[in-house]
Amino acid sequence: MISDKEQPKWIMLLLAFIFFLALLIGVLVAVMFSLSDSTLNIFPDIKTYPKSNIMMNSELDYPTDKGICIVNRNEWQARPPTELLRQQKLPLERVIITHTGTESCYTSEDCRSSIRIIQRFDIESLGFFDTIYNFLIGGDGCVYIGRGWDYYGSHTRQYNMKTLGIGLIGTFSKMPPTASQLNATLKLIDLGTKLGKLTKDYILTASCQLRPTLSPGKLVYDVISKWDHFNTSIETPPCTFQDIKID
Repeated sequence: MISDKEQPKWIMLLLAFIFFLALLIGVLVAVMFSLSDSTLNIFPDIKTYPKSNIMMNSELDYPTDKGICIVNRNEWQARPPTELLRQQKLPLERVIITHTGTESCYTSEDCRSSIRIIQRFDIESLGFFDTIYNFLIGGDGCVYIGRGWDYYGSHTRQYNMKTLGIGLIGTFSKMPPTASQLNATLKLIDLGTKLGKLTKDYILTASCQLRPTLSPGKLVYDVISKWDHFNTSIETPPCTFQDIKID
């Protein structure tokens, strides 16, 4: 039996033990959070997407009052990327124009449907994490956000770094793009320079100048080859559109 004089001593020991246990738990929790944070920072240039389909870009990146129709991922009902996408270092230095190799679209409904099909093909058939383009532009004259300004595209092998990949929806070997489609392309590029996403001395290149392909089609190439900043260097020869496999 514990005497009345011994009870305070046991109470003090019990309180000390509880305090020590709480302190130990606190230290362990702090260490776990520290390890978790360091693990997340192993790849500081990679960001995840939120659970919604909306890109992690500021609304200021896509102003609605600049005379350009921009449709965000949520509006065209994009699927979220299947994996993390690598973030680009801005500003970008090159613009590559390509086509999607699909049928053209001329209404908002048709273009949104086309992009969903393109994204599904890029993910399920080609094995990419998302649609391969940074932006897509429909025959309706609207710009559809793909991976956006800030993330690497997968449109042109070996040339995706520091590059803005723009995919014109359609196949332009015999059927020309619409005037609004071309105007939207120019407006998007101009917007990129004004936002600081694209250098003012960017280089404009057709996909067929960098790899054997008919993209973006002769009827697009003949137009963009007359635009400012078009790449006419000896290292990047003009496109011939002859004896090339269509992709």
